[in-house]
Amino acid sequence: MQQMPHTTLPEKPLMALAGCWNLLQGEHPSLVGPLAEILPTLPLFPTPEQWNELAQLNLPIMLVSHGHHVIRDNGPHGVTDFPIAPVFVRDLCGRVIHTGLIPFPSVPSTPTFPATCADVPASMGGAEYLENAVFSHALLLEPRAATENSPASASTPTHHLQAAYANPGRYPYKIRPQTFYADGWRLPQLNRVFARRVAGADDAGAALLELWQNRPVGQDYEAFYEAIGGSTKIEELFLQGVTLIPTFEAYNGAFQVDDSFKTLGVEAGRAVEGLHKVTGQEPSPLPFGTIVRVLRPGFVTATR
Repeated sequence: MQQMPHTTLPEKPLMALAGCWNLLQGEHPSLVGPLAEILPTLPLFPTPEQWNELAQLNLPIMLVSHGHHVIRDNGPHGVTDFPIAPVFVRDLCGRVIHTGLIPFPSVPSTPTFPATCADVPASMGGAEYLENAVFSHALLLEPRAATENSPASASTPTHHLQAAYANPGRYPYKIRPQTFYADGWRLPQLNRVFARRVAGADDAGAALLELWQNRPVGQDYEAFYEAIGGSTKIEELFLQGVTLIPTFEAYNGAFQVDDSFKTLGVEAGRAVEGLHKVTGQEPSPLPFGTIVRVLRPGFVTATR
């Protein structure tokens, strides 16, 4: 990870914990097993002292500056690390989430994050660089001239399969950047929400719904949101293990851009299956699926 121009540069590359699964030793993310309980306890940006201790545990982890989890396998010129997933993403609330060293399983009925993931607080050292860093994992390609034994075909099964180029000097590049990050640096946006594992979260969520039930007659959702404390209250609930399901403020709304590419604003969030219950539709100039009115707020916890 390297800082983009016109911002404060870190003193050294930002090193983050990532998964490194060595296929040559029989490792694979699907075999995470008991590690699922260990991964959330590991520091996301280990200090040198912490990394020295972690390196002794023989876990499928590594420190990376390119922001990707990798699988290690034989590549074009020997052992190569192939990127398989981003280390950091944003959830529907806009929070930065560390993806937990393993690729996500299929989306559950309620699109939340696996227990192995963790949020990255803004106060955590290095977090201020995540949205303006270059995440680039380069794969070195090594073209070589064709030989009499290549390329192999079905008619010559005894020949070894080789990657060959008749005119390697004409090949336009030898390094191919690979990244899961938009434009190479922006964090991917997922239609999932993250909730911390905190004891008593269900009670805090029930108290939120009770506030909604006892609000002044006729008070709509936006006025209710501001009345309970706005973003300050929502962050307080998050620390208690309750994530308010975003609606108007969801991070999946379409951006409004003028002819000079200046951002004019962001439209309201769109309904996500498994998080929002759509009760009806009405004509609107907004894109299909945009939330135009909230009839009742909802929340998720790590277990509900």
